[in-house]
Amino acid sequence: MEFISICEKDIQGDNFTPLNVVFTLVYSNKGYLLVQNRQSNFWELPSGSTKLHEKLRDCAIRRCRETSGQKVIELEFMGICKIIFENRSQSEYFAIYVTELEEEEQFIGNEEIKDMKWYKPGDDIKPICTTCSNIIQFYESECSKVEIQ
Repeated sequence: MEFISICEKDIQGDNFTPLNVVFTLVYSNKGYLLVQNRQSNFWELPSGSTKLHEKLRDCAIRRCRETSGQKVIELEFMGICKIIFENRSQSEYFAIYVTELEEEEQFIGNEEIKDMKWYKPGDDIKPICTTCSNIIQFYESECSKVEIQ
């Protein structure tokens, strides 16, 4: 997995094709927001694919609301994550956004997501999506100015 530091306005074109999936790293003083996927049972960051003609940023906002019930507005573009799957010949790219949650909304499960929790690095939470765990670790080591209590 490789993190690519780039400005959001510079991601146009074919350099990162396909780029239609976003992860949203939502944090508060409680930790990092994870949702539990009902189908896979994995804990993961709010994420999802863009709809036709939808901007990556708009997708991040929409998917955060759909998966966790949390309303996020101010997002910072963190960069792109490049993953090379061993069983595929093509790389995949994911946009990553980050935001601090000011006011927590009540979580209501749905057919896709069964639970939500706040994760602090070091918490024993299993199973956790490896890509999501790596994004949190990267943010903690390279970007974070956050005090998780």
